[in-house]
Amino acid sequence: MKRVILLCFLFITSRVWAQDGNPYLSQFSGNHYKNSALLWWTTKAGFSCADIKIEHSMDSVNFESIYTWPGICGANTIEINYNYEVPHLKAGIPHFFRLNMGVYGNSSIIKVIIPLTTKTATIVPHPANWESQLIYQLEPGETADIKLYNNLGTEVYSIQNHPSNSLELKQLNLNESIYYYTVITSSKLFKGKFIYR
Repeated sequence: MKRVILLCFLFITSRVWAQDGNPYLSQFSGNHYKNSALLWWTTKAGFSCADIKIEHSMDSVNFESIYTWPGICGANTIEINYNYEVPHLKAGIPHFFRLNMGVYGNSSIIKVIIPLTTKTATIVPHPANWESQLIYQLEPGETADIKLYNNLGTEVYSIQNHPSNSLELKQLNLNESIYYYTVITSSKLFKGKFIYR
């Protein structure tokens, strides 16, 4: 059952923020929590009463409505915050969300990935492409030192003190090949390989 949640907790991973172009939204953001996506949005002061549909997509193109929040009204002088939980999402693949505000247009699209429950690092999706992520588990307060090597053993990427539970491969400019990675935290060492196509 989809439900509204009001909770505050310390984020271990970074939230996904949409710098929204919709004139009636201040922000629309989301993050994963267990097997759910937590969505937050803020309507600007003066937003008129209107239904807001939360829409979900697996490909960022074909969206379907999963919940209608009836008659959201803004305030004349202040912004109003809302949040919503989308439970039971499949792990390891991207989920895309947007707000359909009817005659007021759509929000920007945000992407949330529910990490696979694993004690190792993993590449999702795999075989890898520019949309894939290297996902691993950090304990509170940990950072990761990450290195990638090509099939010849040459280091092709290195970053230290990375504060997130994931690394997007699209920023690495990789060629089609087999790659090896190490992820070192204060409590773990992850090693693995992946195919990049």
